[in-house]
Amino acid sequence: MDLSKIQVLKPSSGIGTLDPAEETSVKQVLREVADGGWVILKGSTRATADSAKKDVVNNKFIQAILALARDGKYVDQDFKHFQVKASDSKWGRSSNWAILAQGDGLAGFSCVHLGGCDADEWVIELDMGLRGKETGSIRTVKAYGTDM
Repeated sequence: MDLSKIQVLKPSSGIGTLDPAEETSVKQVLREVADGGWVILKGSTRATADSAKKDVVNNKFIQAILALARDGKYVDQDFKHFQVKASDSKWGRSSNWAILAQGDGLAGFSCVHLGGCDADEWVIELDMGLRGKETGSIRTVKAYGTDM
């Protein structure tokens, strides 16, 4: 994957752009994650169930974000391959979310390489509790197989 610009779906303002070579662009994406709880990086991965950990973790867009998120000092904790059935797929926040939420700024995030092709649609439901307990207030977002 090259380092070209990609589209980013943002909670506050719809579609934006991520240019991993531009620090201000990466900082805007980080602000969206910190303030809004999520972003979707459109067409940013070609990961499959057969991808090796290094291929997923070394994604250029994720590397650009992580380099600024904690001055490059981050811990790659979980890497899981899992197959998802459309009718019962579910993943959620970290089990230690309450501890992470006590700090200032962005304490951590999850990156999900959805997998599939451009036509494979994912419907993601996000609880808008952000740093607090789950609220039951749900936002539905559509993503596709090559998105993260």
